[in-house]
Amino acid sequence: MYEVHARPIWSWALDQLENPLRAAHFVWDAERLYRHNGSDFERFYNEPWTGDCWWDIQVHLALVYYTY
Repeated sequence: MYEVHARPIWSWALDQLENPLRAAHFVWDAERLYRHNGSDFERFYNEPWTGDCWWDIQVHLALVYYTY
């Protein structure tokens, strides 16, 4: 038998957002990052919000909610 401690994820997320020291560091928008390798620019991924899936979702939401 193991003792397990859990906390509802929604409550935890709201606690994080209400903390002014942490909330300023949240990333809300997708990013595409590039670096120059000496001759060309190459894309790189280092966080979830730099991936294509996050980018595609944000583009889709913008089209759905901000298209007149």
